[in-house]
Amino acid sequence: MIQNTPFMKNSRAQHNAYALALRSAGKYWRRKSAELFMSSSIVIASDDPEVTNVIVSILGKKDYFMLITNSKLQALWKVLNQDLRCLIFDFELESDSNIIFINIIKSIRPRLPIIVLSSDNSPEMIKQLTEAGIFYYVLKPIIKDEMEQLIDAIDGLVQN
Repeated sequence: MIQNTPFMKNSRAQHNAYALALRSAGKYWRRKSAELFMSSSIVIASDDPEVTNVIVSILGKKDYFMLITNSKLQALWKVLNQDLRCLIFDFELESDSNIIFINIIKSIRPRLPIIVLSSDNSPEMIKQLTEAGIFYYVLKPIIKDEMEQLIDAIDGLVQN
């Protein structure tokens, strides 16, 4: 039979203290990583894989969590549940439902910068998007330098 010696008690106490410190540190880092995730997320809502690849290649150089979706409802859910830096929206804008979608997003999160990507450069569309309160309108094809400057501008906007 093994008896409890003072060494064993100290060892167990040290082990318990060490385990408690690890649990506390784990909670701290989970909380910090969640804060980082929440504060540096960008939602990319696009049904075009080429556009998504270009944007991911641009944002991959920076420290962002990219939430990529091809569904407007998933994008709306992410806007509701997370503190985002930006929404990059690339759907065909001929449909009135996309303008309504942007209006819904702006009514929920009025300060959220929305970048709209489209090949439609009609004055009526640009007027509707301006009235909806988008941050920037990018004509396709995407120019990488322009997108990098936009992301830098959004960083400055969000930090202020």
